[in-house]
Amino acid sequence: IAIVGLSRRFPGPPSHAALERMDLRIAPGEFLCIVGPSGCGKTTLLRILGGLDRNFAGELQLPTGLRSAMIFQEPRLMPWLSTLDNLLLVAAPGDDQARGRARALLEELDISGFAAAFPGQLSGGMQRRVALARALLVAPDVMLMDEPLVSVDRPTAEILRRLIIKLWRERQTTNLFVTHDLREAIALATRIVFLSRGPGHLVLDWPLALPPQGERAPTLIEQAMRTLLAGHPRILEGEAGT
Repeated sequence: IAIVGLSRRFPGPPSHAALERMDLRIAPGEFLCIVGPSGCGKTTLLRILGGLDRNFAGELQLPTGLRSAMIFQEPRLMPWLSTLDNLLLVAAPGDDQARGRARALLEELDISGFAAAFPGQLSGGMQRRVALARALLVAPDVMLMDEPLVSVDRPTAEILRRLIIKLWRERQTTNLFVTHDLREAIALATRIVFLSRGPGHLVLDWPLALPPQGERAPTLIEQAMRTLLAGHPRILEGEAGT
């Protein structure tokens, strides 16, 4: 995936630029975390990559036939549909195998016992498993995740992070994961890109030379974070350098 000179301006009122001349290349199979201050265009970038927003300037190069799936900050489940039927919403018409794949995904994500349950009967963590299963039903090449664990309690979020890593390794998808949590980014990513204040553009591209995800001890994550902030103390405010 190549992004060249990408800009996105919203007409308002008031009009404002969300992204300005962003350049970014994403290799197949990367787990790329995107970090930046509020309003820097992180969600806008994911929406453009997912084909939900086409009103941009610049160049977006995607491989032919690329399949993407997006997971939002909230699970966005239809409250009147069962867990199983929420998955089947994304199935292509005439896909006779979708129900079997959906049940297999619910089994893999350890929520098969709730196939007939409605969203209001599920915990927050379970709802996010359903959203994850729904995204996987289309067998995506790229997973676009917009702060999917933002309102989940810490123990549940840690369980879901391990699950996301497991699924990424097994399926070899390209994952783009937006987060405000630097520790979360260091725990998950093969590479982190940091955006400026809005209008967003790339200010730091930081590959991670750490053990594989899932084997990164909290002490290593803290050390990596200290090293980053020592060289870029205002990076979370969108400014690289000292």
